[in-house]
Amino acid sequence: MEKYRVLVVDDSAVYRKKLTSVVEACPSFTVVGIARNGADALEKIERMQPQLIVMDADMPVMDGLAALRRVMSENPKPVVVVGTAELHEQLSRQYGAVHFVRKADVTDQETETAVQKLHQAMLRAVHELSLLPPQPEIALPRPEPVEREYSFPAVSKTRIDLLLIGCSTGGPSALKAILPHLPGSLPVPVLVIQHMPPGFTKPLADRLNNSCALHIKEAEHGEQLQKGVVYVAPAGYQTIIKQQGEERVLHILPSGEEHLYKPSVDVALQSAAPLYRNRLLAVILTGMGTDGTKGCQDVKSHAGHVIAEAQSSCVVFGMPKSVIQAGYADEVADLKDMPDAIMKYFSQV
Repeated sequence: MEKYRVLVVDDSAVYRKKLTSVVEACPSFTVVGIARNGADALEKIERMQPQLIVMDADMPVMDGLAALRRVMSENPKPVVVVGTAELHEQLSRQYGAVHFVRKADVTDQETETAVQKLHQAMLRAVHELSLLPPQPEIALPRPEPVEREYSFPAVSKTRIDLLLIGCSTGGPSALKAILPHLPGSLPVPVLVIQHMPPGFTKPLADRLNNSCALHIKEAEHGEQLQKGVVYVAPAGYQTIIKQQGEERVLHILPSGEEHLYKPSVDVALQSAAPLYRNRLLAVILTGMGTDGTKGCQDVKSHAGHVIAEAQSSCVVFGMPKSVIQAGYADEVADLKDMPDAIMKYFSQV
């Protein structure tokens, strides 16, 4: 049986040895390398391409949480964070770790139950992230603004009034493969809900804006939705849509602890579904977890439309898989076919 390749990251030689021993005690895993800090880990992830990373949260030079943010934005991999503080757990989940395990548990090798905690976390990681078997790396289209030719009716009779895109791990690359191919004359607004740490969504919007015919910006509280504009929901908050008179307006709200993701695809879709009803198109792209499934349930209950990304092009087949398995996807499309799958909803009816 082929074993899953693991990179162990810890600044302490003693703990690296303990973590390595615990990882290799599970027959499904083998340690292919060790790193002494986050910067060392980033170099070795690029070179060794591990399938799973077990990383200490507190290290010199670059700590595990800073490295986690870089991994999830640049080269997404499932990461299990090992830490000592409650803050470590909160931030590791916010930044995209699959699981958090307390260091005292996984390094206490005298207790079989304690050792099993890390094994269970690792096994859940590779199972939940659809890495059984490991998927090949997907070559994504270059994010150049190669706009396809689309025609719209002289009188707007589009079937859709809002396009809402939800994504997480691998989302920035997926957005770069879709948005540059949508025309600047798109007759509806687009709202993007991308799981990212605070401070990352505006740079993402700015980068996308440089390669797209559409105008792309980070969403702001109180903005009226305008056709041909892509609004990227700011990280750390919830973004919803409200009706104000004849206008539909973005509201950027503080997020309570009941929501793991900030922003949440579910929260955004649940606000949009009753407003747009059958004129809402939801697109669920690559990402770990199940965010978007409850929202798509609301979309379908109001006769809206859902497209899910196919496993063949997903970095992580978690979010779209959950939507597909729940029966809410009207269509499943590979990333390369997604612009055309979206644009067919804007043909004359």
